[in-house]
Amino acid sequence: MLNVLLEDLNLDAHIVHLRRTKGKVHWRGQGEFRTHETRIEPRDSILDDACVSAIRIYLSTLALKPKSRLVPLTTRAIRYFVERLALRANIDRPAEVHPHTYRHTCATRMLAEGVPEPYILQVLGWSPG
Repeated sequence: MLNVLLEDLNLDAHIVHLRRTKGKVHWRGQGEFRTHETRIEPRDSILDDACVSAIRIYLSTLALKPKSRLVPLTTRAIRYFVERLALRANIDRPAEVHPHTYRHTCATRMLAEGVPEPYILQVLGWSPG
């Protein structure tokens, strides 16, 4: 979401267009840290009513041009913010909580609540098939 531009939002249709979805995956394997770069094609993802409302409120506090980034923060700043929230929530290992953790948690909770898997995949921005 750090690379989303104002013009990527269609709040009336509850859609955000994700252009740059490149990232790095880090894991520990055989005693060493490994990294793999991923590149996913641009895609649309849906936004729920609460998210659209929050974005509308956020946008009302700013004066952005269509090519402006929605979130003028760095990846490091977001990670720091999430870790601080984890500390305030008394999570056992706050350093292990990352922004992407929320994506997994959301998907897991939706699945546990009986939300159909195709809908969850659509919310997460995955294409069918």
